[in-house]
Amino acid sequence: MNGICDKKNISALGALIGAIIVCAAFFYSLTGGYSRKKDLLYTDLMASPTYVKNGFEPAYATLKDPGLTDWGLELPAKHGAILMSRLPTLRRTFEFMSPKARRIEDYTILIPFELSREKIDALYGDNPITPGMYLAGIGENWEIYVNGDAIAKERHVNSKDEIISFRSQRGVSIPFDKRFLKEGTNFLVFHIIGARSGSYTGLFYSKPYYIGDYAKIISASDSFLTVALCTVYIFLGLYHMLLYFLRKTDSSDLLYGVFSNLAAVYFFTRSPIVYHIFENTSTAQRIEFAALYLLIFSFSAFLENLAFGKTKPCTIFYGILCAVFVALQSASSIWFARDLLVLWQIFAVVYLFCVTFQNIFRAFLERVRDRFAAGVETGANVSFACLFFKNLLGMELGNTLGLVSIVICTGIFDITDSIFFKVDFLLTRYSFFIFVLCMAFVLARTYANRFKVTSQMNEQLEAVVGQRTRQLEEQVLIAEAASRAKGNFLANMSHEIRTPLNAVIGMTKIGSQAENLSRKDYAFSKIKEASEHLLDVINDILDMSKIESGKLNLSKLVFSVRDVVSRVENVMRFKTDEKHQEFTVAVADDIPQALLGDDLRLAQVLTNLIGNAVKFTPENGRITLSAFFDGEADGLCTLRFLVRDSGIGITSEQKNKLFQSFQQAEESTTRKYGGTGLGLALSKQIVELTGGNIWVDSAPGEGSTFGFTTKAPRTEPVPENEEAADVGEDIKPGEFKDRVILLAEDVEINREILISLLESSEATIDSVEDGLQAVEMFEKNPERYHLILMDVQMPVMDGYEAARRIRAAENIYAAKVPIVAMTANVFQEDIERSLASGMNAHLGKPVDLTKLLVALRRYLIYDTYLNSRKI
Repeated sequence: MNGICDKKNISALGALIGAIIVCAAFFYSLTGGYSRKKDLLYTDLMASPTYVKNGFEPAYATLKDPGLTDWGLELPAKHGAILMSRLPTLRRTFEFMSPKARRIEDYTILIPFELSREKIDALYGDNPITPGMYLAGIGENWEIYVNGDAIAKERHVNSKDEIISFRSQRGVSIPFDKRFLKEGTNFLVFHIIGARSGSYTGLFYSKPYYIGDYAKIISASDSFLTVALCTVYIFLGLYHMLLYFLRKTDSSDLLYGVFSNLAAVYFFTRSPIVYHIFENTSTAQRIEFAALYLLIFSFSAFLENLAFGKTKPCTIFYGILCAVFVALQSASSIWFARDLLVLWQIFAVVYLFCVTFQNIFRAFLERVRDRFAAGVETGANVSFACLFFKNLLGMELGNTLGLVSIVICTGIFDITDSIFFKVDFLLTRYSFFIFVLCMAFVLARTYANRFKVTSQMNEQLEAVVGQRTRQLEEQVLIAEAASRAKGNFLANMSHEIRTPLNAVIGMTKIGSQAENLSRKDYAFSKIKEASEHLLDVINDILDMSKIESGKLNLSKLVFSVRDVVSRVENVMRFKTDEKHQEFTVAVADDIPQALLGDDLRLAQVLTNLIGNAVKFTPENGRITLSAFFDGEADGLCTLRFLVRDSGIGITSEQKNKLFQSFQQAEESTTRKYGGTGLGLALSKQIVELTGGNIWVDSAPGEGSTFGFTTKAPRTEPVPENEEAADVGEDIKPGEFKDRVILLAEDVEINREILISLLESSEATIDSVEDGLQAVEMFEKNPERYHLILMDVQMPVMDGYEAARRIRAAENIYAAKVPIVAMTANVFQEDIERSLASGMNAHLGKPVDLTKLLVALRRYLIYDTYLNSRKI
């Protein structure tokens, strides 16, 4: 026993004590729970023969001889329960699970019993006795007569012979006048009123039914025990429910609290005390049945959460079924509710078997099997049976299994008793009590273990904090290195930005002072080159910013690889010619004619790689661009591009830095060759967004080969249209004559630039300084304007709101007039916002004259909007 009584095995000790208490309660119930030797008047009514018949007449109350009338049922002594359904009848109807109202009938039960002279003398002796009667169970309505005198009456029937208030009671104690008793044969008559098919019509328990000393009958009542048990249930239940609502971390507390409180409700409704609260016993029975259904559900859910941390699907299904039973019994007659209980009892036996043996017992067996297997591997000489019983006492799951087995066995015993024996042992009240107490200890031990684990975790946390502190120190060093790298980047960026700015400023001054026209043209050409270079630097920075924030989106447009390569070749050939480099291009013939993807980003990657090759390849060197088709899979075509050069080459150490932001092969590279260190990083991110990868093969002094793959779906080529064919970089004189443009731009120099650019086109331009003025100008004369150029960031009213106001105007031109955003906001979300506000297109600043001309020609020449107007 020493191994069992420690803190770890408190549940095992509880299981043993519970088994002893349940066995003692069983034998106590067999003896009737009543001391016969101390009661001088004790007379067992079931020791006499009993006579039962259909119907009742007032004369039956005074019957002195059973032979004076016919009896439908004559029962010998020790006959058990007397249910009216046992009486023979000419009209047999099957009313089980019938929702219809049951027919109420009258029945008569006659029990003759003998009283000796000693018992009569005890009534009138020195210590006179008040006689009383104890009935284990009687219903549904009833009247009781002793030797023709009424001692109790619970008849509640209306004029239609319908029961309006039920009195199906357990443990009925009735005092009566001693003068009603006499020496010799006495006659006890029960007038029973109820439905023949009702399971509570008659004396529905087998025993005990007796006459005795009323004071001793009251003292023998177990109502005080039921109240004590229910008090413990409620206290433990509310305590654990409060724990859950304060912590909300463990559903086992909530389920335990619900289970404990439902146990209190169930056992209280089976006690005679409940009849002082609910005189109509149909109400108490409905509460009793509902509590029983939900009690088993919360019991099983608690066990499963305690053992497995979750509620199994079988229990969830059972809970839904119980809810249906509760709803049905609440909306139907009490007889139908009792029939539902019979169905539930059959289902509950199977369900409890599954919960115990299919879930808990199997889980316990698997853990024992694992320990047995581990013991075999280590060479331990122990039998499986010995290990099984050892873990049954030493493992918490085994302790729980022992307790649950006792509860399940007593529950099945009580269900069997209610169906067949009808003695009403109710052993579950003892087993549930032991289970509730032991589970309270288990939960308390769980909290103690958690506190211990928390303390250990705090110690581990301190160790982790120390480790993380050291890691943070290392990260600080890394961050300092990154800061130095970004410092170098800023220095490089300053150089890259200031160099073209210096060219713009210097050439502007030279051009303004030059008198020779060719000298001015030269200055303007250099200003244009420096401006384009500056714009490229800024675009690289913005692209990297979008990539790092996850906002770079690739377009899905139809394009031709040959066209992309041709455009890149035309741009880069000027640079290769300046350094007298040999530049060759080869495109495989099997590359699909049309693909769907972002051709601008593909061109950007190629331009970056070729630009690097030009930069790091000496004069008279060789550069080759090759494009290959590597096949098609899952609807995507894989293209491979190689850029080879005969430049200075790269070491293996330098390769690791190439595709990192703000990094170049070495710091001296920027000083010698220039560059921001963003081109390859951008290229890598763009290639990976398309589902490809990028690499480099190089050796110092042997040149480099940069390669990458990209994936895109095949599509049909788009036929050329007249609009695309008529695109040029120059404005034709008088091209937009008789066209009126409304320009909304708050910066004066931007208005001046645009007006000057379009001067030769002979377009009429009305300019305003904010969105509100643009709205007012349009609403004043809507038919005047063929196009609106709208900046989005303006005072008073921005371009987005202005576009929405114009679209909402009440005239025939408001919905159709083209509105083109012209702004420095060039991110994808800016474009989407412009289109969402009602604009037709989006042009970025600085304004690309070619793109501007495409938009103007589209909306001022080809757009169908003009066909609906007279110009």
